[in-house]
Amino acid sequence: MNIDVIPNSCEKYITFSKQIKDGFYVKFVDTFRFMSESLANLTNNLAKDKSKFRETKKYFSNNNLNLVIRKGVFPYEYINCWEKLNETSLPPKSKFYNSLTDDHISKKDYIHACEVWKKFNIKTIGEYSDLYLLTDILLLSDVFENFRDICLKTFNLDASYYLTAPSFAFDAMLRFTKVELERLKDYTMLLMIEDGIRGGICQSVRRYAKANLPNVDGYDEEKPNVYLSYFDCVNLYGKSMLASLPYKDFEWYSDFSLNIMMIDDNGPYGFILEVDVDYPENIHDAHSDLPFLPQNSCPPNSKVKKLLTTLHHKKNYVAHYRTLKQAVNNGLKIIKIHRVIRFKQSKWMLPYVMKCTSMRVKANNEFEHQFWKLMVNSVYGKCMENPRKRMEIKLVTSDKMACRYLIKPNFKDRTIYSNNLMAIHMFKGKIKFDKPIYVDSLLYRIKTNDFFNDLKYDLLKHFDTSNYPHNHSCFNSNNESIPGYFKDELKSGIMTEFVSLRSKLYAYTVNGDEYKRAKGGDSSKIIENHNINLIQSTKHQVYSKSVSKVVLSANDDKRVILKGGVCTLPYGHYKLKNT
Repeated sequence: MNIDVIPNSCEKYITFSKQIKDGFYVKFVDTFRFMSESLANLTNNLAKDKSKFRETKKYFSNNNLNLVIRKGVFPYEYINCWEKLNETSLPPKSKFYNSLTDDHISKKDYIHACEVWKKFNIKTIGEYSDLYLLTDILLLSDVFENFRDICLKTFNLDASYYLTAPSFAFDAMLRFTKVELERLKDYTMLLMIEDGIRGGICQSVRRYAKANLPNVDGYDEEKPNVYLSYFDCVNLYGKSMLASLPYKDFEWYSDFSLNIMMIDDNGPYGFILEVDVDYPENIHDAHSDLPFLPQNSCPPNSKVKKLLTTLHHKKNYVAHYRTLKQAVNNGLKIIKIHRVIRFKQSKWMLPYVMKCTSMRVKANNEFEHQFWKLMVNSVYGKCMENPRKRMEIKLVTSDKMACRYLIKPNFKDRTIYSNNLMAIHMFKGKIKFDKPIYVDSLLYRIKTNDFFNDLKYDLLKHFDTSNYPHNHSCFNSNNESIPGYFKDELKSGIMTEFVSLRSKLYAYTVNGDEYKRAKGGDSSKIIENHNINLIQSTKHQVYSKSVSKVVLSANDDKRVILKGGVCTLPYGHYKLKNT
């Protein structure tokens, strides 16, 4: 056997290929790594133009086309033995229940299934299954071919030659900008720049809030009006990539008398510094909600590193000079400079980001809208890619082949699938650092008499209100989808109450409707302990499985929770000295 794999993990392969003969390989690529959306939604987006169903039209006449250019329905859990495929009628609607989604099909979907059965003169559920699988394959081929057309038209690159959307997006960016990025050759410099990569902040600062407005239950006219708003920065990664970015001539800079406050943000040269920074106590209260210079460290009584926003003094902190300028402008003090890297910089990514932004504005459906955002975010992720995390797996079918890899110094582990198939896990023998590593939402409580009036007259220049109703006083489409502007996720709706147990675990009410969010849990049924039905792979054997998860947990150690359980303080705050 000669099968090559590129693994994401021991259970997930990005691709695998089989050599048929010399110079001829068959490669299997997952379209979901380009279009991370359900086939039903992708097909619905395409259904507005029937001419795009080129492969489907080869198999079905125009008379039947309307029945097959949408995702079909199938009683997955009802078919639990071969005999049921010989049944001569569709099962009742109740048998189409899906425990993975805890959902029944709609009456409209069931009527559609009955029409398909009748129109195609189907005799058994087995025949219905064959038709269901055929239409799935044809619809996916049409969706992906149209995706390829978009990529070819925009960037003159064929997505089918790539394995994932990020790899395609990175090449598209290089082709579009024609930039030549210098590879770092100094390993010490590489390690210093890596120390400055920390990830994104996610925290719960105030754990409960209630609006105080007329027409809201519990309104107290003696107290100030309080609005609750839910903002998201439009394409936050894209905004950062519009700035001047490093691209060549990296060197150690020996003049430690450097005054970063005098360096132009868009000048020809930029700097990355390793510094000691003091956080004066007189600004702790002002910075309490969102301190500057976050760092990866273990909270007290924990062994797990998390990205924390603290008010501690910073030692040997690595940061871009613009980040340090912002901190110094707000009261922090640089005490000592340890090391400095200088480089040439320019706004080389700007044309690509603006191209994707313009395509996003022109998007005709939600998939295209999200795809053009992904084309920007993927480039950011590809630049930050850590090659140390890459795996190497060899599939072997004999003792002789296994021994060849087991005795190598980079052998890591093995997984036995059967008597004649084993996966050998290897550390990378050679790591190539070829990525330019040098290179999201907010809920706010506002005390004001009329938030929208303040927005209209004072803050509109910072907001994208294109999602507001057209008759709203704050509606404006001038900033639609432009990176860096803030968008109201409630679309001018009124949030009346908010509660957060920790980051990514919260609930809120808008116009009387309750919304729940829990990362890793089912948002429709958030309870303390929740059984989740899912599909899981073990040694590449796929099973449906029920897993019990603790969903509601108030164990938040990113900040110190104060008495009352609502307000919090960051570690290092002067008020916590005696606690």
